[in-house]
Amino acid sequence: PETLFLADAFLSRAFPKANFLRSNTENVDQILSDQNKLINYDIALISPSKINNLALNSVDLAINTASLGEMSRKTQEYYSNIINTKVRGMFYSVNRYGTNKLKHTDCPGISEFNLDKFWSPLYVNSTHTYHFEQALFRSKWSLNNK
Repeated sequence: PETLFLADAFLSRAFPKANFLRSNTENVDQILSDQNKLINYDIALISPSKINNLALNSVDLAINTASLGEMSRKTQEYYSNIINTKVRGMFYSVNRYGTNKLKHTDCPGISEFNLDKFWSPLYVNSTHTYHFEQALFRSKWSLNNK
């Protein structure tokens, strides 16, 4: 949630004419679940508690930074399912490659985070801070033939 605040501040200044959907927008759950309403927004900044309400294949770009690698296996599977079913375009991730056993004993790190076979890398990098950076795109074929 705190990164949403920073993203909102940056993006609203970078794209002052963009129409933003935020977690506190009136009727946000109805908008998220209806692609005909969701299409009226250029950028959606929504909290994790709202992402399950998104319509299928309605997200062009999903971003995760510094949290997938710190989640339990069960939570990672939840987010993997969300990304596989809600994102039709790209997924960008910067996460610690190893595990964080201090936070969760069942924490596989980003190294075991699995998406379905329709994701392909556009960019992959490792950083000096032990983070694994990747930009993936979802093939259009997979969306039409699921």
